[in-house]
Parts: sequence; structure tokens; C-alpha cells
Amino acid sequence: TDKQEAKIVHPSESERFQLPNYPLRDRVASPNIAPILDKQFSVLSYNILADCYAHTAGYWYCKNLEQTSRHESLMKELSSLNYATILCFQEVTKDYFFSLLQPALSSLGYEGVYQQKDKQHKKNSNSRDGLATFYQKDRCILLASQPIIVNVLLVNTSKAKLGNTDMADSCYKDTVGLLTAFSIEGKIVSVGNVHLWFDWCRPDVQSLQGCMLLHELVEFAKTHKSFGYVYCGDFNSQVWTELYHLLTQGTMSADGKKDFLHPSLSVTIKNTQLFKPKTQTIPYYKIFEKHYTVSETVKSVYATIQGSEPQYTNYTGDFHGCLDYIFYSAGIVPMSVVTLPEEKDMRSEVALPNSVMSSDHLSLKAEFSISNREDKK
Repeated sequence: TDKQEAKIVHPSESERFQLPNYPLRDRVASPNIAPILDKQFSVLSYNILADCYAHTAGYWYCKNLEQTSRHESLMKELSSLNYATILCFQEVTKDYFFSLLQPALSSLGYEGVYQQKDKQHKKNSNSRDGLATFYQKDRCILLASQPIIVNVLLVNTSKAKLGNTDMADSCYKDTVGLLTAFSIEGKIVSVGNVHLWFDWCRPDVQSLQGCMLLHELVEFAKTHKSFGYVYCGDFNSQVWTELYHLLTQGTMSADGKKDFLHPSLSVTIKNTQLFKPKTQTIPYYKIFEKHYTVSETVKSVYATIQGSEPQYTNYTGDFHGCLDYIFYSAGIVPMSVVTLPEEKDMRSEVALPNSVMSSDHLSLKAEFSISNREDKK
């Protein structure tokens, strides 16, 4: 049961991950799951801080932001965590992927796929980063990979509802998702790697992105007859937000609906109907209402095993909070998570990144198994 899964089993010394000068991180296991264990795999999710964002005034306290140095720290951290079957990275520039990250991980037996953020539909976008998903070649067979361009989903919905793209035009962001399907020892698992738009003044847009991408992942998993799926990345949303409620509960809360209908979350668009005003002001929620729901809810592996989300997954000089998650579907059984560093480690050099930890975010790692139920048809 979920209640049993939430109990914490303290790990042995052999299950503690640490390199010299690197914070101690424990493996915390979920009890009473032995009877249903089958194929096992692990997923690591990490916003690694793109070099194009690192050199800003916001990281004044970090002495060395040079990409090569941070890459070395990243590889040491991955080693200290014993890597993972599947690695999902956010904020990966195309240049970094091909020049450093892919060669380094290829030498360790990984292959990777990459998707840059959407520039075609986002005017004046200067984003150079994207998503990268790597997998261990000796354990996984890549069956399919599919980029999801959120702006394309918005355009299609706007056209169907309004007859034009005005609503989509007004909320264009460069958000993308990267979906992959793997055969792991004969059973198929899908993974959604995402990085949602950052703007806490527009929770309606964040929630819309998160729900649309989950819907695409659910359909992708069905198409490839996946036994289950993992949905992970930087959601730029804290536990108390409407997006977290939507993903884990399936529907909008009463307060969320009220908030999303507020005039401050409206946009003025052209009116195509005859004998009507030339423009109308309408909330995004009114147009995209059917998308503010999910057909399948997901659970957070950290909340399931530890009883709550980590207090921090992002720790900078001016913000501390939980923005990153590893969610999982039915058919996937959580086995363990790796705990996050203590706050004293993150504050040792003011905040993150520092000389040991290469990003302002923290890596998440979870181990799963596939239950012994019959495969989905």
C-alpha cells in the first residue's frame, strides 16, 4: 500500500554515496516490495544549469562558472551516485551536448538523444538550451524518441476553438518535451523529460504546459505498449501549486479554477464573430479548459518513499525551494530514492552552484521495478 511504501528504511553503509568533498547522500528504500519485484531500472533527473545562463549577476558568489570545470564536477557527481540506467538532463546547450557531454557519457556506455528548445514558434527567442536523455546501451534498447513542441499543441487548440491562433500567439513560450520509449530486459517503459516555463506570475500557463505534456506522454506510452512511464524534470512549480495538484489529483482545485479565471490572467484577442466587439478579453483557462485535467494521475517517487517532497531542489542566493520531481505511473513500482544534500552543504559557499556541485539545482535519482503483472496490451 502507499502507506507502507512511505516508510523509510535506513540504508547500510554500502548504500551511501560520497566522494571526497562531496555531500553524503543516502539510498532510502521502500519496504515490503520483494514479492512484486521484476525488471529493475533507475532514473536520474538533473537541471545542470546551461552555460548561457550561468554567467549572470545572480551567481555572483560562485568563484568558477567555467563550463569545462563544471563539466568535471558533473561527471564526478554522476560517478558518486553510481550513474543510472536513464539520465534525464535539462538546460543542455547543443554545443555542450555534442562537444563534452555526449563524448564523456558515450565512453561510459551511454547513448543519448537531444532536443533544443523551440525557436521557430517563439519570436525573439534567444534560448540555446534544451533536453538530453541518455540510456545505458547494454541495458536498454531505444524503441522511439519524440520531441513535443508545446507551441504546436497550443496553435492546434487555438485554431479549433477560436478559428485563429491569437490565443496561442499570446502565450508562446519555447517549452519542449522529450519522450523516449525503451525496452528494458524485454519490457517497455516510456520516459518524459521536461523543463517547464519559468514565470510564477503565470501559473495558468505552467499548468497548461505540464498537463499537455503529460497527455502526450500517456498517448506515447500507449502507442508503444509501455508497461508504465516516468515523468520527470524541472517543472518550475512548487508543491503547493495548481500544477502539482493537477498531476497528482487529476483535476483543478476549486481555488485553482477561481484563480485562473481572474482578469489578471486574461489576454485580449481578436473577435472573429460578426456583430461582436472587435476584440475580447478572455482567460487562458476558458479556451484551454479541457486541457486542465489529466487522464491518468501520477505519483512522486520522493513523496511516496520519504513521505514528502525534498525541501529544496533549487538553492540559489535568492531562492530556495522544490521545483524538480520524478513522477511515475501505475505499472512502475518505486524501490528507492537517493536523498539530497543537507542545507549546510548547499550553504557552504553561500549557495549553488559551488566548487563541488556544478548546478543551482540538485540531482534526483530513483530506482524502480516493473511489477509482475501481465504486460499491457
